[in-house]
Amino acid sequence: MLALLVTAVPQVSADDSDGETGVLLSHMTITFESGTSCCWVGTINGPLRGTVSFQELPATVVDGIEYFHEAFTITTSKGTLEGEDWGVYNLVTAEFWAHGTVLEATGRWTDLVGYTAFEWGLTTEPFVFPMIATNIPVVLVPPQPTPAKDREAHVAYDDMAYSDCWRGDLSGDLVGTGAICLDPATYTLGNEEYFFESSVFQARQGVLRGEDRGVFDLTTGNFWAVGRITDASGKWHFMEGYAYVSFGTVSFQDFTAYAPFVFVDA
Repeated sequence: MLALLVTAVPQVSADDSDGETGVLLSHMTITFESGTSCCWVGTINGPLRGTVSFQELPATVVDGIEYFHEAFTITTSKGTLEGEDWGVYNLVTAEFWAHGTVLEATGRWTDLVGYTAFEWGLTTEPFVFPMIATNIPVVLVPPQPTPAKDREAHVAYDDMAYSDCWRGDLSGDLVGTGAICLDPATYTLGNEEYFFESSVFQARQGVLRGEDRGVFDLTTGNFWAVGRITDASGKWHFMEGYAYVSFGTVSFQDFTAYAPFVFVDA
């Protein structure tokens, strides 16, 4: 049974001076220069304001898709964050999506160690330098997002089971039923499933429809996804265009999972 508890979480203001406990949404613009073996470098703005770099680690390219691994550093006047991410880069469409973890942090950001990081977007034409990715969302999510009364970001705790789709009941801000179904474009490479999904959340006061993509580790059961609400009606019309991210672990014993879905106006 899919039970979604949809509540709101605070997006932290750049002016807050206390420890961070909510979801942080920032945006970055990064560039990769020809002949550079180092990294993507650029600036980041939002709660995290400063510079950012992504050090390219060994990657694999299969059929026009790069499966990449990076070490990232975000440097601000109030401290530094370091971590790693893994992602998918389509060398035809120039789309990418990535997921990682904050491993070290200093200064004001020490509480962000262990946060999950998501980035997604488009670059300019691959291998036509300089390559640029503009206004890319960077979402940092705590292990257990904190509920709060804020319409700018929502978290859905998803206690779900799979039959033909992930199905169940909705509770919290959305009360009704939900279904998340795999798209035929889903494929497997090695021990990982690269999935594409469509979702429908049928609430009493409106309907949300979305699409997402992500990675499911067939060995550990860990998964992550990034997506977008493509249509919203009724009370929830304002969420059309919202992005959402998710992560968790599937139990292979009964094929269930418990995971947060975080919706942000990105």
